[in-house]
Amino acid sequence: MSGVLHSVDAALHQVGAALHITGPTTVSKEEQKAALVNLNPRNAALKGIMKAIWHKKDRRKETPQEDLLQVTGAEPDEESAESAQLTEKRTPPQELLTQLFGNKDKTGAAEEKTASVSAGTVRLLINQVPYTLVQPDPQLTLAKFLRVTLGLTGTKIGCNEGGCGACMVSIARKDATTGQVVQFSANSCLRQVAMMDGEAVITVEGLGSVESGLHPIQQSMVVHGGTQCGYCTPGHEMAMYGLLAGTGSQKGKEHLPSHRQIEQALDGNLCRCTGYRPILSSMKAVVPSGASGASASSSAAGGSVSPTEQKTPLHPCGKGSGSDCSSDSKDACASKGVGCGFSGAACSNDLEDLVFDPANPRHNIDPFAVNKKGKASRSCKSTAAQKGSSSCGSSAQDGAVTRQTGFWWTSSPTHLFLHPASLEQLLQITKFYAQASTTAPLALNGSKDVLRVQVGGTSPGVARYYRRNGVSDDPTVVVQVAQLPELLQVEEEASHPSDAGVRGLKVGAAVTIANLITLLESRSSASQSFGPLAYHLRQVASTSLRAVASWAGNLALAQQHPDFPSDLLTIFSAAGASVQTAVAGEGKGRSIPLLEWQATKLQ
Repeated sequence: MSGVLHSVDAALHQVGAALHITGPTTVSKEEQKAALVNLNPRNAALKGIMKAIWHKKDRRKETPQEDLLQVTGAEPDEESAESAQLTEKRTPPQELLTQLFGNKDKTGAAEEKTASVSAGTVRLLINQVPYTLVQPDPQLTLAKFLRVTLGLTGTKIGCNEGGCGACMVSIARKDATTGQVVQFSANSCLRQVAMMDGEAVITVEGLGSVESGLHPIQQSMVVHGGTQCGYCTPGHEMAMYGLLAGTGSQKGKEHLPSHRQIEQALDGNLCRCTGYRPILSSMKAVVPSGASGASASSSAAGGSVSPTEQKTPLHPCGKGSGSDCSSDSKDACASKGVGCGFSGAACSNDLEDLVFDPANPRHNIDPFAVNKKGKASRSCKSTAAQKGSSSCGSSAQDGAVTRQTGFWWTSSPTHLFLHPASLEQLLQITKFYAQASTTAPLALNGSKDVLRVQVGGTSPGVARYYRRNGVSDDPTVVVQVAQLPELLQVEEEASHPSDAGVRGLKVGAAVTIANLITLLESRSSASQSFGPLAYHLRQVASTSLRAVASWAGNLALAQQHPDFPSDLLTIFSAAGASVQTAVAGEGKGRSIPLLEWQATKLQ
């Protein structure tokens, strides 16, 4: 034991030296033993070790680095905590609020309206448990909130740029135009909690577990050897679940994805040890053949399952084997929506136990249904002492989660997050900051604010690899427009007066790339360009990124970073597309052909 403790002490010193850390790194034997026994960073004894390790000597403003305290969950030293608590959070400029809600000099009503605008709260469901975040930090990502605050560490943080898929979760929200619930998989490392008001999240813990019963996707990964080190496994499982929930959840088995669609849906997930063949076999075994034309049994086997593998005992309930698989055990499994699968005459080893059934509530989880065990809502208030995280306490609030429709905002001492209620408010905000950038500084540190209008917030994962743009990168004010109805509209119109019978599409800027693909495919007969455009759009990014990223955001990135090779800019230019701008108080702005897009200077 002493040799192991010595190794731990040496490792701590090596880590401290590598990170250029000063301060006390000597750890007592009692703390070292606690670290060996319980590696959970929330453990009180381990917090002392983490505090010593991550106490940084230099926090240079010119080279901002990720504060590792946000990831480990350790608490900063008392001095920094006290100084952080003294720093007030930002508020929207009073001049901006006056422009948004009227001239307060004319009537007193406008003044009362601006005074009533306060910081918003984000309400969302996570694994069917409601949470309320009071004025969350705009930079807090869903991945960090899940891991640090809630302790749901099944969601991993790998590349932190939406490329590896280890952070994948399933997200459900009500469409702002149709009101229908849509579900999809998304990268939690890029998704800000502030943009998730009214949404529901399912993580790998909510999908299933050994204690509560494995989901067919999880059990199939076990049976077909689809996991080795296990780091990427939750991401693969949630990508598959997002596909199933988004396709067959509301339409039945006949609309479940084909095997080709399954392969396409995993284009954003990486695995560096097991290999993709057993992973694909695991996923294909969950879905009946459908469009593939094979029988259900051959589809479940994925075309590559040997008779030996078919006889492998299944343990979806995680308990018992052989004679222990009694009728009571089988009933207990059935009540959880999974097959028993233990070896023995009383239970079946049929691979049909792995098949996803949209009618089974254990397979097709209702993301907006409140778990009976978690009826009491959880209230989470951002704390300055733990930047990037939130503390949660129980609350007796109603479990219903609805999206705020009016103007609201949230902030930190350095960043401001605005959620306009209409296109006119959005134009007023952009005009205000465009004028302010040429007059007086607005940010607390004396510098000028950097404004970003976003839909999916995925561009930081790409922009870091291109020449830095000081005007658009590192925004201090973010405006969220993903749910603005005016920017989600789609109109069909004639492409050109001379194009008789040929119809074009006018698509709002907040329409995601995934939805644009669906629109083009559904109207492929209207224009010979639509089919090829949809095909090429499927080659952009990955399924999880296309589900939240907008086509307009991709074009904006191409203008801000001319060295960024935008496929959308290329194919839209070839199709003769143009961008229609809008200006506050002036209605329509300019119509810019995409061939001139990068050379056009926008205000």
